[in-house]
Amino acid sequence: AAAIAEIFLDNFDKKITPEMREDAKKTGLTFDEVITLASIVEREGISDEDRPIIAGILFNRLKADWPLQVDGSICYAKEPSTCYPLSSLDFKINSPYNTYMNRGLPPTPIGNPGLQAIKAATSPKNSNYWFYISDPKTSKTIFAKTLEEHALNKTKYLR
Repeated sequence: AAAIAEIFLDNFDKKITPEMREDAKKTGLTFDEVITLASIVEREGISDEDRPIIAGILFNRLKADWPLQVDGSICYAKEPSTCYPLSSLDFKINSPYNTYMNRGLPPTPIGNPGLQAIKAATSPKNSNYWFYISDPKTSKTIFAKTLEEHALNKTKYLR
């Protein structure tokens, strides 16, 4: 197991450029925190175009001291059970990975982020969006600026 972990870490170190580490410093987070955020973006972001927007939303929530409220973190806390559909009880799981109950980033990554997710986390896109959902039929990310707009999107796309 240790040899396999070393192979993975060596591969990670080969792919992470000095520029990515410098960009991570500009975010105000540690590099480890950026990787944790990137793991969330990886799990949440469907397209490479959406990932920087999602990273920006998550940065906005961190700065505002909001809970991140990321379904992917609930899935991580539930593992190894199946993730979806999530129930109302799932959002009450007592876990440091429950980003609905805990503010800030989870203690460690919730998965292995790809390079595009890491790039999104080191260069988040500023927007007026605070919310997003994924349309289960089209896999398109639907963004919202207000809680009211988000509630309408949830009704329209998730019910």
